Amino acid sequence: MLDTLRFHREHCVGMAATMIGERKAIIAIAEGNRFTALTRKSSAMPTITASRKLTEEI
Repeated sequence: MLDTLRFHREHCVGMAATMIGERKAIIAIAEGNRFTALTRKSSAMPTITASRKLTEEI
């Protein structure tokens, strides 16, 4: 996953495993030249319980 993030680093600052078809609780973050992968200890996938629109149309 870090390799995928490095390849797309010109236009991507982070990604989740589910974005590339992996059903795992992992995210990768790019901070300048530093790449970090974060995992959850629990194997349970999070569930979205609510959502809201965060942007406004111009």
